[in-house]
Amino acid sequence: MLSKPFRALLVGAVAAFSSISASAQTILDGSDGKPRLAPISKASASRIAVEGGRIVQFLFDESELRVTEDKSNGQVFVAPKVDRPISVFVLTDHATHALVLEPKDMPVATVLVRETARPGGDGRPVAKSPVERAGALDLSVKRLVALMARGESSAEFRAVDVRRAEPLWNEAVYFLVRRFEGRQLIGEHYVLRNVSSTVMRLAEQELYRDSVLAVSIELHQLAPGAATNVFIVRLNNG
Repeated sequence: MLSKPFRALLVGAVAAFSSISASAQTILDGSDGKPRLAPISKASASRIAVEGGRIVQFLFDESELRVTEDKSNGQVFVAPKVDRPISVFVLTDHATHALVLEPKDMPVATVLVRETARPGGDGRPVAKSPVERAGALDLSVKRLVALMARGESSAEFRAVDVRRAEPLWNEAVYFLVRRFEGRQLIGEHYVLRNVSSTVMRLAEQELYRDSVLAVSIELHQLAPGAATNVFIVRLNNG
């Protein structure tokens, strides 16, 4: 059940949708496995919907986002609990869309996902792979992140020590500690160290690349010389 403050926030947002300006609406071309950045309001509930379609499941971290589902219309309303980018997954009947929600000082907002046709004999989206299905995607990503945090292997994901520096920025040392290999997902545990003389502020969207499904950064602000764990989950395309 919604808390009273958020329920009031939602009612206010719904009432305002008839008069919001075009600048408060973001239209995104959806693409499986490729995250899209979407601004949402810091102070008001924002609407996420699919153009000409419905959201069948919305995957998110409850510590970062308040969410209520409008199942009759196939949409959701969200309000951030944190002031940093938030990774979510929007699942429809045809595809899984990765979004990075960025809280901003703005009025109530609408994020509209436009589904593009994927190659197929009749022009319609092709069938989803098992990893794109709601339950499999949610549970597999959660299991993998938990394993990486503990540094363990499992029957599903095999841990391999790498211990190799990777290129990132001049101000940072980015060290790949361990790789977790699964049939459909790959996990990577990095340690990122600030080697500059100033404070470094980190955001998840800076580390998204093609095929990346999720990014988790332990500390979002690093003093000079400080380090943080970074966990990345990507599709296994090889």
